[in-house]
Amino acid sequence: MLSNQLAHIICQQLREQPLVVLPGFGGFVKDAIGADLDELRNRIHPPKNSVIFNSKLTHNDGLLIAAAAYELELTYAEADTWLTDAISEIRFRLSNNDTVTLDGLGELKRSIEGSIEFTAVDAPLIQDEFFGLKPVSLKPVEKDNVDKVRELVAADGPVATKVRTLPIKRIASYAAAAIAVGFLMWMPIQNG
Repeated sequence: MLSNQLAHIICQQLREQPLVVLPGFGGFVKDAIGADLDELRNRIHPPKNSVIFNSKLTHNDGLLIAAAAYELELTYAEADTWLTDAISEIRFRLSNNDTVTLDGLGELKRSIEGSIEFTAVDAPLIQDEFFGLKPVSLKPVEKDNVDKVRELVAADGPVATKVRTLPIKRIASYAAAAIAVGFLMWMPIQNG
């Protein structure tokens, strides 16, 4: 089916850019969702990407056609025809009240009002920048440990370790060396 090939190309493009437009149909937008704290289970879930569909984004920027041409080894004109056919297939299936599944992205269907609704899968295949991140379990902090930390913070002396600083003589020697190197490079230029 054309829609499965199209879904694959859309996923590839959403890994590289935040928006993929299906000319005259709508656009898929990558939506970054930050890390999530699940207080009930004491876990932090990593950030992830989701996909939303916007039917108002219809302008043909040519990027999807170029991606299809590259992926399917077609000329630009052939890829344009292929994409038009794929979008026509999706429109036809939606007009027959079918649900169109785009593997790795989600499902498109027509609402009662006639608009296009998109339901994204939980983990779309566009998670490259978050690949391998897993939820982290948290251990509750015991009251005794909290009191110890408060005592350390309230103590009169510095809590942090000694900070390393560069002496002024060392900084001056670096500056003098940089000036000398610059002067030595400038001299041959002046002598021609």
